[in-house]
Amino acid sequence: MLVIVAAVVLYYFMAPEYSGQADREVKQKLEQIYQNEEKALKFYALEPQTSTEDLVKAVKDEGILYWNLNLQLLEEIQQYELEEPYEEYINKLFIYTRLRQEIYILILQALQEDTDKYDREIEQKNRSVQAVLDEIDQMAI
Repeated sequence: MLVIVAAVVLYYFMAPEYSGQADREVKQKLEQIYQNEEKALKFYALEPQTSTEDLVKAVKDEGILYWNLNLQLLEEIQQYELEEPYEEYINKLFIYTRLRQEIYILILQALQEDTDKYDREIEQKNRSVQAVLDEIDQMAI
């Protein structure tokens, strides 16, 4: 997943300049999105024996925080006059990020309630994430 987002960032860096300052700002925001995503996804690297308290902290204080920051950055990027391929990338990234945020909210609820009743919904959203990533991957080809 990080590879796909990195591909988008690289695509921007390799694309012709479309307006000096705006281009630099978009590139900076995309780089920040990539860094935030790396931090948010660290949750999945936690050891299975990690305490519920630490899992909740990782989801709430790191994961959800970084997904929210990325949504804000993507909203800022959407305010720029982007060419069609770039606009489509940003829209797909927005959908991807929103889905990730929703998954983390469900995970947080499951942890706090000590239940598995959200597993099916989380699984469904993970499939949606994969579908969006597949679309992004097709765009990057």
